[in-house]
Amino acid sequence: AFRKAKSLIDPVATSYAHLLVKYEIRCLLVLERVEEAIRICNEGIDLYPQYTDLHHVKGTCFTQLGKFEEAINCFRHAVEMGPSANGYHTEDGIGTYQTCYALGIVHEAARDYNSAVEWYIRAVRFKSSLNPPLYRIFHVMRCTGAQSQITSLLKERFDIKTEGAIAKIIEILFDTDCLESIPALAEQLKQKKFKEFKTMAQIKSQLLTGNLKSARNVLGHSNDHIAEDSLSNEELQLAVKIAFKNGRNDEVLRMIDKWRNKLDSPESGKQIIRTLASLADSHLEAVSQSTRFRNLVQEARLAAPHEDGF
Repeated sequence: AFRKAKSLIDPVATSYAHLLVKYEIRCLLVLERVEEAIRICNEGIDLYPQYTDLHHVKGTCFTQLGKFEEAINCFRHAVEMGPSANGYHTEDGIGTYQTCYALGIVHEAARDYNSAVEWYIRAVRFKSSLNPPLYRIFHVMRCTGAQSQITSLLKERFDIKTEGAIAKIIEILFDTDCLESIPALAEQLKQKKFKEFKTMAQIKSQLLTGNLKSARNVLGHSNDHIAEDSLSNEELQLAVKIAFKNGRNDEVLRMIDKWRNKLDSPESGKQIIRTLASLADSHLEAVSQSTRFRNLVQEARLAAPHEDGF
């Protein structure tokens, strides 16, 4: 259909002709006709050299083929070009944060984790409200044994001006199980409105390293048996993680089973999956201490499902 539409118009005079090219390429990608998609990219770039989107989508084509060097070159060229020139139909973030994020993903796939983190940082600089790059940064640093460097990274590479921004980062650190930096960050929260959040953050970060009795107090349960039926999904997630950290695997399985039986929404199911993925990652982290399996386990952890901020 796109090809027929293209054949009926003047590719230079028609204002939306470049858009037909981009969507033809996307259709070919869905059909896994990637080489053909690259050919259309090249034809489109010849016709519309200032259309950044075509360089970005060409990078996507090479990524799908596993040709990471070629993908990186395309994405970098798109960043150098910046957003498409006036008159082109584009998408927010092409040539800026979307392309930087794509570069991070490709560098991860190429096992160049330092470069991946650098491109995720650039994505955040283009759009400070963007969460997925932060999730990827912390996940990569946790899986590659660099979690202890997160505090210095935040201090040196990010301009964090508000306590609201600090609170958001703390929440993402909890989501990605990067607990080491949380107490120091929480100490920076001075405003009254963050008093309760600060206290909870400090306690939770300690509880998730092994203090089950205090965990029950935080959740409002002082009895020896946590009444899972009265807990929210968020509280159940925390309770399961704390039990796991304390080596109470039978309790973990029992809570997960009860949680699964009372699912009331798709989001609840996703939350169980995220929780199980977190527990699996914690187990793999312990396995990765063995030199024999370190690289294999690291790649498995990076490829496994995890909180991604979307």
